[in-house]
Amino acid sequence: MAGLSKPSARCPWWKRPLDRVLAALAHRAGFHIVRILAHEHSEEAATDTDRLRANLTCRVLDETSLQRLAQDPDMDTSREWVEDALRRGDCCFAVLIDDRTIAYDWRALASPTPMNDELLVHFDDTESCYGFKMFTHPHFRGHGLQQTNFAHSDNALSAQGVRRTLGYIEFTNRGSLKVAQASGGYQVGWIAYWVSSFGFVRIRSWGARSVGFDIRRRSKDRAFAKRQNTLQTDEDTGS
Repeated sequence: MAGLSKPSARCPWWKRPLDRVLAALAHRAGFHIVRILAHEHSEEAATDTDRLRANLTCRVLDETSLQRLAQDPDMDTSREWVEDALRRGDCCFAVLIDDRTIAYDWRALASPTPMNDELLVHFDDTESCYGFKMFTHPHFRGHGLQQTNFAHSDNALSAQGVRRTLGYIEFTNRGSLKVAQASGGYQVGWIAYWVSSFGFVRIRSWGARSVGFDIRRRSKDRAFAKRQNTLQTDEDTGS
């Protein structure tokens, strides 16, 4: 998938009507639908210095900063959540003011990654990462902080050979879609899924398949079980 561009990630014209019909049928059948988005990284991403006042900085949070973040009741996270993310090797790009985190955006560099207690996100492209858990403090929303955060993370990830970020948002979440599009994101497809105690069914659009993005059930996923065993072994050996 090297060199993925917006045109190549979009569904061909002759498949678009089928995608729309499938999405409509999935919605009527009670399926949960999410949009799959892509954001291409650039080593020359603008840093938006006009927004970066003297007391505003962007950086990857270290463990100490993350533990401090977990103690802030206004930032929608917890110590257990942070520890799990660090154990997986995920990284957190953040905007800080006077050394206090006011906006953050997590990226997973390895797959699979938990989506919730039942489901996992898979991405099979080594040049992509998975973006999740984006949050801005309520008092600082509406100032374009995540766009600034994206610019800095673009530079850092491009330097590591990561060319794009993939992610998903709820189909009805127009606000998050606007934020993603303002940061250079674009929709490549959708996934519809249904999960219950009786089973799991999911439908992927052509666009979601083209970027290697998938949602699977955690209890049936061998790759996730293998990764968890590896992480536990590393902890036991102290590596």
